[in-house]
Order: sequence, then C-alpha cells, then structure tokens
Amino acid sequence: MMNRTKTIGLFFLLLGGISFLQAQNAFGDGEKLVFSASYNMSGLMTELAQVEMEVKKVRTSKSTLLHLKCKARTYEQWDRFFNIRDLYEAYLSDDTYKPVMYKRDIQEGNYAKQEKYIYDYKNRVVRATMTKKDIE
Repeated sequence: MMNRTKTIGLFFLLLGGISFLQAQNAFGDGEKLVFSASYNMSGLMTELAQVEMEVKKVRTSKSTLLHLKCKARTYEQWDRFFNIRDLYEAYLSDDTYKPVMYKRDIQEGNYAKQEKYIYDYKNRVVRATMTKKDIE
C-alpha cells in the first residue's frame, strides 16, 4: 500500500501546480497532463500508476472558476499490492487564483478518506468536512 508520505506528495504536487499556474499563467482551459508514477523497488524503477492532471473553466451563476483535477490510479497488475484510487480537486477564482473549494477523495488499499474545504473570504472562515474509514 502507498504510505501517507506519498499521498501527501500528491497533494503537494497539486498545490505546487497551483502555485506554478499562478506564477506563470501559462495554461488554458482544457490543458491536460498524463504521466506514469514510478516507485523504486530494490533499485529498479517500476511504473505503478497513471496520474492525470487537468484544468477546465467552470461557469457558475456567480462566477467563472478554474477546476484543477488530479487523479491517480494504480495499473491493474499492481492493484493487489497497492490499489490506489485518488482524486484531488481544487476550484479557484479565475481572476485571483484564490481557492474557493478543495476536495480530496482517496482510496488506498483498505483505507478511504474524503475531505472537503469551502473557503469563505468574507467571513474569514474555512468550512471543512472529513470522513475516513477502513474498507473491508
């Protein structure tokens, strides 16, 4: 099973991507990256999972948001050893890049966790909901 350090690494990869996007502004609606995640097994780099990152513009009744999505999924042949199904999503203001909502839905082996954060800048509050469970 992938340990928490690797999960945190994916989270920071998404956040790093957000920082890069804000600094560079070199992306557009519909941009998508797909790559393989590897793990060093006894000195041999082994491709274990596919990671997809994409950006889309989403229009709501009040504003236009950037939807950043990152999905990680182990390749089928590795599922019995690692079995990762992770989804990270962030919704950002299209003008300021401030986060509006962040969601995390992960399933790694027998462990599952969902988190959701809604940012309320007017009241200086972040509303959070979290659930986690062990899957049989």
